[in-house]
Amino acid sequence: MTASPRAGLAFNEDKTRVVHLSEGFDFLGFNIQRMRNGKVIIRPSRDAVKRLIRTLKERIRSMDGWETIALIGKLNPIIRGWATYYRGVVSSNIFAALDSYVFQRLWLWAMRRHRNKGRLWRIAHYWGEYTSTGEIDGCSAILRPVHISSNSVGPELCGTSWSRGGPPRTTRA
Repeated sequence: MTASPRAGLAFNEDKTRVVHLSEGFDFLGFNIQRMRNGKVIIRPSRDAVKRLIRTLKERIRSMDGWETIALIGKLNPIIRGWATYYRGVVSSNIFAALDSYVFQRLWLWAMRRHRNKGRLWRIAHYWGEYTSTGEIDGCSAILRPVHISSNSVGPELCGTSWSRGGPPRTTRA
């Protein structure tokens, strides 16, 4: 099947498929699908999320002995770039899940780095002190949660702020 006979362009039959919009399809890292109510939903594709998770996991695991500032310097561009690329689509649930995942990976990193320290010490050292309202006072924290913005500078890990910021709250079901 030729797309443009004058230019000599053709579709690759192995990579091209025609689907109904209700089934959905992936394009440039996005999943596009029409829902039952007629709305078209665009969100990050599963493959894009899996690639990010794999990248973050490998990067954090490979930096076990590195300084905290170096870890932040390596993770920030990845997280900030991914969040910027997907922020214009339906992605808040995915951002919340990735927020939790990044926190879990960083918690494991902190546990490997300080095996003999307690949970509260790790929280205070890397994420700051909890206040009476349950928020984190990150003035002295190294990996303090911040909201993603273009004017954020300094050694702040933007990974713990996909959605609201702070370590994820666990609730019992």
